[in-house]
Amino acid sequence: MQKSDNKKFECPVCHMMIDESRYALNYQGRPYAFCSLQCRQRFDANPHLYTGYPGKPSPAQQGHKIIKKRKLKLLDAHTDEQCSIIESELKSMMGIIDVSFESDFLMITYDLLQVTTEQIEVAIEKTGNRLSADMGTRLKQAFIHYLEETELDNLEQPGNEHRH
Repeated sequence: MQKSDNKKFECPVCHMMIDESRYALNYQGRPYAFCSLQCRQRFDANPHLYTGYPGKPSPAQQGHKIIKKRKLKLLDAHTDEQCSIIESELKSMMGIIDVSFESDFLMITYDLLQVTTEQIEVAIEKTGNRLSADMGTRLKQAFIHYLEETELDNLEQPGNEHRH
């Protein structure tokens, strides 16, 4: 945990300054504190994206962002009120840059170093809404999850340079 002079800690995922956290952990003999469960989950999945390796700072430590734009198909068209609830939930998450709706589609822009499509999908379901469950949509979602996981795993490896 990087401690500042005013006894606060910096979340290694989103760089938010926080007091001690219930999401804290020790990783490789060093303590880390997280502002939210979302940031803790991102760290748990790919810790070296945030800690780097000796002599090689991580993409997050270098201030890099991995901006993604996705078009997710909702189960059906939504009312303005439902869209507002979804938008509010998503914008409360770290890494969400933009949210908009077009009929039964959600367009979302986010930083992959802070949030994944899978976490976004969980947040949508938390609002009582769902993504389309047709086979084509489910295959596309699985492919996006795989691509994001592979991209993050590759960035986490020592010697791989971030070129975004």
